[in-house]
Amino acid sequence: MNKCNSIIIIFLALLCGGCNKPVTTNNATEVAIDTVAKQKTEEIKKVENAVNDCTRGKATPILKKDIYPAAEFKLQADSLTGIEAVPFMKGTNLTIKNGGCESYVLTFRFASVMIKGDTADLHFWYGQATYLLTEMMSGVDVPFDYKRAVTYLANYHDRNRKNNYKDLKLREEIDFEQSEIREYVMLDNVQQLGDTSVLEITFVVGPL
Repeated sequence: MNKCNSIIIIFLALLCGGCNKPVTTNNATEVAIDTVAKQKTEEIKKVENAVNDCTRGKATPILKKDIYPAAEFKLQADSLTGIEAVPFMKGTNLTIKNGGCESYVLTFRFASVMIKGDTADLHFWYGQATYLLTEMMSGVDVPFDYKRAVTYLANYHDRNRKNNYKDLKLREEIDFEQSEIREYVMLDNVQQLGDTSVLEITFVVGPL
């Protein structure tokens, strides 16, 4: 056997020896993957249980598409709360938070660079709330008497005229239905964020 053949035989022997080595796996990686999968499954179950345990169920859009075609609705990670947004009028955007579990809760958030007023002047802001909500009267689909709720909000404002509107309050719960299930509306918040005025009105039906 010549020297060249000997080198080839040694090389093949080393190569075959490497082929017979067992293939090992990274157990730590497999455990980590299993753990993440279990966590995801548990999170999904928690969300499903939360939806099943809530009386009102998951949120759905309330803005009518034929009136507000640009409205966008997104269901949040809890699979219960929905956020609906739409350009409302020039310089004013509307965001609606649709949530609650034992109660049905809608919060209308108007953010405007066109509406200006002292945040302490509740006479002005109750007037603005009534105007904005009335403007969208035909564009909402909700499980309560929306027109009646807005009317009661306006009436609360008007009743305070005799005291020069000094008794107006934020978060005053104004009942608009007399039934076993409570229904009320309130001017929830007024604030100034830079050049933007923010006005929030909340409707509540419940506990259901």
